[in-house]
Amino acid sequence: MATTARPTATARALVALSVGLTVLGLATARVIVEGERELARSNAALAAREPLDAIVHARRAAGWYAPGAPHVSVAYDRLLALAEAAEASRRPELALLAWRSIRQASSTTRWVVAPHRAQRQRAEREIARLSALQPRQAAPDEEVLAARLAELTHRPSRRHPAWSVALVASFALAAAGFAVGSRRVAGAGGRLDWRAARGGLVLTALGAAGWLFVVWRG
Repeated sequence: MATTARPTATARALVALSVGLTVLGLATARVIVEGERELARSNAALAAREPLDAIVHARRAAGWYAPGAPHVSVAYDRLLALAEAAEASRRPELALLAWRSIRQASSTTRWVVAPHRAQRQRAEREIARLSALQPRQAAPDEEVLAARLAELTHRPSRRHPAWSVALVASFALAAAGFAVGSRRVAGAGGRLDWRAARGGLVLTALGAAGWLFVVWRG
């Protein structure tokens, strides 16, 4: 009677890793969707000349962090521009909110590295400077603020939706390839058959290369 070969510990580990990679890909997709949604809300607030809401939603967009996600860099650029516009129009409270949003976004998304560390360090310097100013300020210049907001509304973005799609597609390709490869790697007698898994591993390598390219470009 023929016996069914039991998968080796290595094969089981590969299957578990493929499941983890799939979950990571799904989490990345959700991060990108939510980040883009918050960025769209920030855009709408800009168009409505609501700087406070624009700052709040840009901060939330930056908080939906994934390495290489295009909306993150755009959110930081937005917060920086809003901080400068607020100070130019003599609205230090708005400028402080924007700088603090940059600091908070970078601090709360810290993992192996600190994302946008240079922006956070600048934000800390600006917060200290603005906090040290005398409480008495000149009257706000709402016309300057409106002009700056209009400029930001029409400023072309270096983000392209295709890069968000590419990031999710890279994860999906890597996860699918790893799933196929891990299922085929267990050969007869429980031996590891890397030749049978070659196609899946190639797909995994292509997906990983695509993800690294998007991260590098961002």
